[in-house]
Amino acid sequence: MRLFLHVFTIILFTTSCNTQHNNSQKDSGLQVEIEVDDVVTLPELDGVDVYIKNQSEQTIKIWDNVNPSGLIDLYFIFETEENEKLLIAPVVLNWKDEFSKVLDIEANKKIKLNPQLTHWTVSDYQVEQSDTIFSGKLKACYAVKQSFEKEADIWKGEIFSNEVQVELKHHKFGNKK
Repeated sequence: MRLFLHVFTIILFTTSCNTQHNNSQKDSGLQVEIEVDDVVTLPELDGVDVYIKNQSEQTIKIWDNVNPSGLIDLYFIFETEENEKLLIAPVVLNWKDEFSKVLDIEANKKIKLNPQLTHWTVSDYQVEQSDTIFSGKLKACYAVKQSFEKEADIWKGEIFSNEVQVELKHHKFGNKK
């Protein structure tokens, strides 16, 4: 079952990147920026800061990244020096309540998202089962799949950040530095 999940995730990721990347970033008014330390540590994603910047002249509404409804997705793509792409996705939580919150990003302002709210998994089972260090490029993706009818003016789409060179350290068990 886990193998099926990884294969499905990679297919979905590849399709999503190819079809959405070019259109959404240019005309959305939003931009994703990441700042990273030289070493990024998983599964906590220590060493990464993610910002959503409104480049338009009007306020844009987005979902808060503590969104239990599954309407948003913040994930990362890591490309190794051997050109292997790894999907770094949040661990899915089983939410009991619906308490989605909307944030307003004023014109020409940015907000900081908190990717350390959860643990992260890597699409490669071998990486998940070991302590590993890779060198490569990391980029973030912020995606909103849909909006509730009552919140129809919430931004929807998919945008990617710039790529940054980092060392990615994965620990089989969290909280090792």
